[in-house]
Amino acid sequence: MNEKKVLISKGINIENLLGEKNIKGRPDFIENIRNGIIYFLGLLHQTDRNCYLFDDNGYRNLSSQYLTNIIGKGSANKRRLNIIKDILISNNIIEVKNYLQNVKSYGYRISSNLLSGDSVEYELGKLIIDNLRKFKENQEKESLLSEIKGVDYNILMEQFELNEISFDSRVYDYLRDFTQKGIERIEKKQKNEKETFLNLFNYVGKLLNHIQQIEEKNFTHNIALSNGRFFSSISTLPKILRPFLKINGKNVSENDIMSSQSFILSSILNKKFTHNDGKGYNLDTIFEDMVRIFRNLDIINLSKNGGRKNLITGVYFNDLEIKEIEEFHNIDFTKDFYEFLLIEGEKKHPDLMKKFPKENGRDFVKKRIMSTLFDKNGIYREENILTELIKNLYPAVNTYIERFIQMYTSTDFALLLQRAEAFLILKTCEKLKEENVPFFTIHDSIITTEEFKDRLGFIMRNEIYRLSGKKVGVKSKTLIPLTKVEKMIIDEKFRKINVTSVKSLEKSKTYLDNQFVKSGLDFYYKTKKEKKVMMDYIGLPK
Repeated sequence: MNEKKVLISKGINIENLLGEKNIKGRPDFIENIRNGIIYFLGLLHQTDRNCYLFDDNGYRNLSSQYLTNIIGKGSANKRRLNIIKDILISNNIIEVKNYLQNVKSYGYRISSNLLSGDSVEYELGKLIIDNLRKFKENQEKESLLSEIKGVDYNILMEQFELNEISFDSRVYDYLRDFTQKGIERIEKKQKNEKETFLNLFNYVGKLLNHIQQIEEKNFTHNIALSNGRFFSSISTLPKILRPFLKINGKNVSENDIMSSQSFILSSILNKKFTHNDGKGYNLDTIFEDMVRIFRNLDIINLSKNGGRKNLITGVYFNDLEIKEIEEFHNIDFTKDFYEFLLIEGEKKHPDLMKKFPKENGRDFVKKRIMSTLFDKNGIYREENILTELIKNLYPAVNTYIERFIQMYTSTDFALLLQRAEAFLILKTCEKLKEENVPFFTIHDSIITTEEFKDRLGFIMRNEIYRLSGKKVGVKSKTLIPLTKVEKMIIDEKFRKINVTSVKSLEKSKTYLDNQFVKSGLDFYYKTKKEKKVMMDYIGLPK
């Protein structure tokens, strides 16, 4: 997509929104509102390239300050952004996620009834384009204040030029089998068949688009300045396609940090990380802005109460709490952390463990760990049985999480852990480059060719230990291409594709693109007649 153009759902009539019912004023005033509406709605149009910016319910968080910078302020009594939001909300064009404490921006999404699956291209206004250019220039200047120090993202981008990326041809047999089994599942349903068929072919079309973009070398690269993560055509590649990826014509292997967010948390809960400066794995290197926030708020830091004098990454502890923090810091993460929690719980709190499922306890813990770490809602945290277990096993760690979120935000907590993770992965990649190991990052994991799997694992363990002072567990596996889809994969994907309620129907519309649906149909059906029958049944425009 041209940077001077945006896509907007075909179901939205921009010109109708500018009628006298909604807005009156001079032509230049109305034109500025029109351009602002187009830009705003363009930000909310979800594609495969920007899907990581939206949450599971299709909301995208946008700060009012950013929007004002791009759209323009307007006059003192007619703030442009407020007018635009009023028009879009009163005409049921957008839905707004209620403001939550400790969240820095509102969430917005297009109303589901307007998501037709088709889109229209709009030109951005000159003022918007100029403001975007200025904002980008200022961002590049200001990013020096908050970037992760001592890392080089260019080595990640270079890999796309140094290595040949392709797909095993068996991926197409696999997708046909997936589509066939999806159709068989849908035909057994009683409700919402048409909508689920749409979702199935939309999903298959998106997978085909991922393959096409990589095969044609239309690679994407993006560095998220907030959390330091590197997004690329590989990191956004759906997991179902990874086994078919080829690097230099060879099968790939994936090495990832075990229990990564819990490991990162344990690695930053020490005085060395907090107080060291200069090069290395410390707060000043990884999140300089957070250092300033800690200093500025220190005078009103509530965790100082009760004679707490030991500062650990923004929160004060007494000597007893420090011992509990050290106990968590010293956990052996080379072993399975989730199983470790269950074993410790059975030893120390058997009554509490009766609330945990007797089977698949590890998966139960794994699914809830992110909520325990990052949930903003205190009620939800209290209702999470894993949070209760952490509170009993490591009360000071639970206190740290709650105090950090209370004094700063859950967003800042997530950014801190993600930036620390990014630092460790990037520094590991520097070593891989020195040894001519091909690599591509997927946040807390790195993929390479099968022949370098063991070397990659060795380097990851050594570098992360050298940098953080903690031994890390690295899980390594070779990804094997298949031609038949396992039942477990169908079960997992069908839960997401299947339309079972009004809520799931509205959610599916957020991701629907008729071009992907048509691509999925073209791929699966061998004759025009078969394809037409399905198109007519699901009501897809020809």
